[in-house]
Amino acid sequence: MRSIPCVVALAAACLFSNLAEADVSKAWTAAKDNLPANTQLVVAIDVAAIVKSPSFARLFDAAKRDERDLEEGYTVIKSTCKLEPTTAVEGIVLAGSPTGGEQGVAYIQLGLDRTKASACLESVLKVIAGKKPVTVKQDGIYTVASVGRDSAYFAWVAPNVVAVSIDPDKKPSLEAWVGQKTFARSPVAAIADKLDRKATGAGAFSLPKPIDRDVPVQSGWGSLTLAGGTITGSVTGTATDAKAAANLTTALKAELVKDMNRQRTPAAIKKIMGAISITAAGADVTIKGSVAEKDLIEAFLSTMKKKKSR
Repeated sequence: MRSIPCVVALAAACLFSNLAEADVSKAWTAAKDNLPANTQLVVAIDVAAIVKSPSFARLFDAAKRDERDLEEGYTVIKSTCKLEPTTAVEGIVLAGSPTGGEQGVAYIQLGLDRTKASACLESVLKVIAGKKPVTVKQDGIYTVASVGRDSAYFAWVAPNVVAVSIDPDKKPSLEAWVGQKTFARSPVAAIADKLDRKATGAGAFSLPKPIDRDVPVQSGWGSLTLAGGTITGSVTGTATDAKAAANLTTALKAELVKDMNRQRTPAAIKKIMGAISITAAGADVTIKGSVAEKDLIEAFLSTMKKKKSR
């Protein structure tokens, strides 16, 4: 029998599969109202544009073939809750503190309310729990789902926005990321406010110290947009100074060329690499790329095939 954390993982695997005309405004508002001042990373994703693309069905089918849990979870949810799992989620905001103890949370904007979502969760758990007792209880802002002695905690921070931590079976891990209301004081907040809300995906980070000696970057931002069959992305990181930025740019370019020249690098991935540019301006290092959606899908699928062959 799968544990509660496994069930959450199955649900998370469907997050990028929304067919509704969605945005992440409600999840983003809830996140800003709840996150703590020690938040170091935020990422907002509008999955509707991804799903509307011609290649999505192919990619999703490939993912289900590769990940048995995803296929099984999709089937159970669809048959038990009488809904299409890929329409349940309208948007998601991920937040975390990679260098901290409590590492992260997902604010999930749903197309159904707390009552319906809880009923669906309970029905699914009863299917997969075997003979173990299942309960789904409401406790203030929390929905507590239990299978035998295992429990998972979900915090409703808005009528249709639920927060789930990386460790859903540990309530303190979730409490660290909801109800804190100090996000505006975090270093990443000012960067996040400048992000393009119309992008398919956008994110920002601000760390207490540079990533490491080889990557002397402490903060940055980026976005990705899918439109007209083309995916355009840009990521900018701020190094400790202009010299460090120049050195990092040189190193990244050299690594890119090295990977492109490797015989074992799939042709589809080499094509993507050829569309990438790396530049420095002052202390900022920017990586940009624009590629046809079909080419990126081919690169992703070739990576999956290579993984299977190992």
